[in-house]
Amino acid sequence: MEKNHMRYLGFLLGISAVLFVMAGCGISREYQEKQFLAMDTLISVALSGTEEDVQQIQTIINELENKVSTTNQSSELYQINHRTTDTVMVSDTVAQLLQEELEISETTNGALNPALYPISLAWGFTTENKRVPSEQELAELLPKTDWRQIQLSGNQLTLMNGMELDFGATAKGFASDLCAAYLKEQDVESALLDFGGNVYTIGDNKEGKKWRIGIRDPWDETAQNFAGVLEDTNEAVVTSGNYERYFEQDGIRYHHIMDGTTGMPAQSGLVSVTVISESGVKADGLSTALFVMGLEQGIEYWRQHGGFEVIFITENGEQYYTEGLIGRYEPSSEKKAEVIDR
Repeated sequence: MEKNHMRYLGFLLGISAVLFVMAGCGISREYQEKQFLAMDTLISVALSGTEEDVQQIQTIINELENKVSTTNQSSELYQINHRTTDTVMVSDTVAQLLQEELEISETTNGALNPALYPISLAWGFTTENKRVPSEQELAELLPKTDWRQIQLSGNQLTLMNGMELDFGATAKGFASDLCAAYLKEQDVESALLDFGGNVYTIGDNKEGKKWRIGIRDPWDETAQNFAGVLEDTNEAVVTSGNYERYFEQDGIRYHHIMDGTTGMPAQSGLVSVTVISESGVKADGLSTALFVMGLEQGIEYWRQHGGFEVIFITENGEQYYTEGLIGRYEPSSEKKAEVIDR
């Protein structure tokens, strides 16, 4: 379930699911900045390194996309989904990404499901030919989406007949981890990587202060207002919302975040989930999984597993955010905003 966020980078772009606000005075760094299209989104890079660093970031992202695109016929994932045998050998990159996603699938009981591609395809969210599949069609597809049937041993992958994978819920987060690792190896002190609203920050911002990230108000169609503002450094910040990719039919809105138990868009009572973690792939995958799980199960998951922070926004506009964000997150909504403790 690809998070095709609208895009904004405070000093570069226009609108987004997350918004970046440069803080006031302080030291000033010389930045390298670049925008380019990849992974079905506009990617923006700003860093205090060299032009070579920026180019290497683009190379890392392009190389990953060439492996995990579902639609590029030359990609490794496309070849996996169109295999002629149940067992195939995969690259180290695909094996690592799939392993990380399966670990999240295990702990969330399949709320994150890498095998939902047939369902997303049936709804047209991957082809833009959006439609509502029949109950019979979904019933025939669901048995092919049992993530527990995925067998990965080293680089050997075995899938049941008819099963197809999609890394849309984790690929951008994984890409941000790869890029951040490279930049840290190069001793880059300050960077902001915006993968269409899927964000990773390194160090302080251009003025030597923490990055200030505005979480989009889900009800603001102009995407100019915030539900709150978060201070962040050296972390990924990823938002999944039901307001970005959707279509309406017969007066009903259908969004792209699918519930793997029904094959239907998740109806969890949430409109937005933002996860903050040092791991981009974890933040990416959990933002989807917790959206599917809903507020109560999502809170319980955080209490049991920890290792990340989260902001939930419900359908009635209430906000719930974890205690680790006290002093870092300032809700701007006039409605209820409650801290979740352990």
